[in-house]
Amino acid sequence: MADNRDDATVLDELLSGQRLALAQGGELQELAQLARQLRDAAPDALMDPGLRRTLGAELGGRNRRRAAARPAPEKDSLRYTRFDTPVGTLFVAYHGAAVRYTDLTQNEAQFCRECLSRFGALPTRDDVPPVRLRRRVQEFLEERGRFQGQMDLSGLPEFQQRVLRKALEIRKGEVRTYHWIAREIGAPRAARAVGTALARNPIPILIPCHRVVRADYRIGEYGCGGPAKKREILQFEGVDLARLDRLASRGIRFQGSKTTHVFCLPGCYTGRRTKEQYRAYFPSGEAARSAGFRPCKVCRPA
Repeated sequence: MADNRDDATVLDELLSGQRLALAQGGELQELAQLARQLRDAAPDALMDPGLRRTLGAELGGRNRRRAAARPAPEKDSLRYTRFDTPVGTLFVAYHGAAVRYTDLTQNEAQFCRECLSRFGALPTRDDVPPVRLRRRVQEFLEERGRFQGQMDLSGLPEFQQRVLRKALEIRKGEVRTYHWIAREIGAPRAARAVGTALARNPIPILIPCHRVVRADYRIGEYGCGGPAKKREILQFEGVDLARLDRLASRGIRFQGSKTTHVFCLPGCYTGRRTKEQYRAYFPSGEAARSAGFRPCKVCRPA
């Protein structure tokens, strides 16, 4: 029969000798043996509530230390699950609750083979993933647009990790440039290296490398399905790609508000609230500053 009692009740009954007949193996048997030793050490005072609480705490502590020393359970092996999204099926591989690899364009067999190639092990499908992981992915897809769950980027170069973590900050419905990320992480001349780091992003979609575009605001390449998939994802997230294309064709890099005299990157949510008749456009940050505009503190343009 399943035992639905909490640990405190079980410990209390073990210490008073009520559950020894049920201790047939595993952790319960170890607990029963230790409880017997503790009872024998204080047979006359065992029923004292204060002493029982003390012994129960010691018993529980020893059991937790034993559990911590055991090998990781099977549930912590590489596993994967899937999420149906408006832009395709997102496969997510994880270890514990930390995401290690995702893809939106592979089928299930291809995804598993890629996991084998990357991690040396085939993942086990999990139709009921950890609650926290499922919640964080769903929040990203449906609400916040920023993934706030755990990720395992171990093994990646330190520069690439900095690039990927900066990309995580880009809001849903907005874009930034490769140069913007390079400048933000303190490597302003490394825009090309930033592009390479994003192209090798092991967790696309959740780490939104699709929100990073070229310096002229043209879409550029995308490693998780190509430019067409990138456009599809950005349009789903609310990016006005037609407007970006128009600005790119005119050589526009920044827009400002004639009322606040603040200039932004195209797509910055603060700038989007400015009506068209109050907007000013600039080919460079220098031109905006020369016209008396100051940079936005949210999008931090050049």
